[in-house]
Amino acid sequence: MIDPRFQKINDLFIDFSRGNFDTQIELSNQLDEIDAFISNINMLGEELKSTTISLNYFNNIFHSVSDMIFVLQPDGKIKNINHSVKLLLACSEDEIMNTPINKLFPSSQNKLFKEITAQLQQDRKIVSSTIKLKYKNASIDTQCLFTHLYSEQNENIGFLLIARDVRKIKEYEAKYQKIFQDSSDAIFIMNKDNRLLEINKAGKQLLDLKNELPFILDLFADASEKMNFETALKKNNKIRDFYFKLKSKRNKHTDCLISVNQIGEDSGNLQGIIKDISIQKANETIVINTIIQTEENERKRISSDLHDSLGQQLSAILFYLSTIKGNKKLSPENVSEILEKSHDAISSAVKELRDICFNIMPRTLENYGLLEAIKELCAKIEKQEIFKFDISFPKTKIELPKSLETTLFRIVQEFINNTIKHANADEVKIKIKLENEFLLIDIQDNGIGFDPENNHGKFGLGLKNMESRLLPYNGKLEFKNMLNQGTYCRIKIDMHYINDTKS
Repeated sequence: MIDPRFQKINDLFIDFSRGNFDTQIELSNQLDEIDAFISNINMLGEELKSTTISLNYFNNIFHSVSDMIFVLQPDGKIKNINHSVKLLLACSEDEIMNTPINKLFPSSQNKLFKEITAQLQQDRKIVSSTIKLKYKNASIDTQCLFTHLYSEQNENIGFLLIARDVRKIKEYEAKYQKIFQDSSDAIFIMNKDNRLLEINKAGKQLLDLKNELPFILDLFADASEKMNFETALKKNNKIRDFYFKLKSKRNKHTDCLISVNQIGEDSGNLQGIIKDISIQKANETIVINTIIQTEENERKRISSDLHDSLGQQLSAILFYLSTIKGNKKLSPENVSEILEKSHDAISSAVKELRDICFNIMPRTLENYGLLEAIKELCAKIEKQEIFKFDISFPKTKIELPKSLETTLFRIVQEFINNTIKHANADEVKIKIKLENEFLLIDIQDNGIGFDPENNHGKFGLGLKNMESRLLPYNGKLEFKNMLNQGTYCRIKIDMHYINDTKS
């Protein structure tokens, strides 16, 4: 009687032939030679499964590459090709299989394979060659890379040929050159000796170059910056956002950032970029000076408010109380009148103190945000019955950093103050909305308007203060010339930038 395990072994081999390597045979209780054989077959299935997965992975890569790939036998005949070969040469696998590779390169006069193998034997891993490939109606200029193929036992089992269409290389080079030349930053290539080999238009303009290209270190105006840059570059062959003062031929110094890194692992050349940050530095200076000027003006305003308003109220209270002190001749009626005047003066002083505190930093802004603070500001002014406000706010809550809320409140406050002082207006419209990921604040009065380009004096300084306050937030302030039609202002904040900065 035949052991039933042999039938299971037979069925298992049938599964293997169909590509199903998950099936296994359970060992019997006999644990004899047949079970030992079954155990080896189960292990074979695991190996086949692993190999098949790896092979499928390789085949996916092999056929998805846009370059033509030829696997050659040791005698130079084609053993395998990828999908790109069939596509570019318009051939089938059967047509081209076992064709000598020399036939695809007729201009080499059947010497290509011999010359390549000779070069590879000289301890060279890869041989490169540029040559025309022809097959039937296809004629393609190619850049070819040849290398050995080895088995797991390190035996030479053939060759690998990768042929790239030169037209694609030229397309890549053209795209690179366009990016290289059209960049607004200075892009350069230099060698290990720090001499510039190539630089784009923006670089030539920044460095004031015409013909001869200098050494990169000659561009440094400061000796210590030059030494630090050279030391850092020698250490890693790369450097990022190194600040330095750039010295041009006209001895003009420009604030710049330079970044350098190596081109490929084996290349001796380096590529880099120089960014002109002089405008950025100037803007930073404007912001700092504006902050200082704004703080100084705020101190003067607070000092003036305390002296001219609150100080006078307190002086009046002191005078009233000193009149009562030690004066026994005053009748009860006189004392009551003086106390009443003192009470009124104290009430007025308290109001003045609250107004000063509101101008310094409204509690509403701190506790409830920008929209409520603007409402409160407008409500206080409306009580004086000289102005009315038309306010439109979004229904959804707008999340902003506290510093930005303060900045936007100050700009709105500045606009309203300028309107009160200069515009001869009696109405201000304020509309705040979110539109296409932008926060927009539109403010318009119905006064006499002004010309922003020809504006001078305190109002002009106020405008500069408004613009500079927005610089740290990448915000924009837009005015429209509406002479005799009122003044229009738009504050525009990119919420993407604000959210990126917060995160």
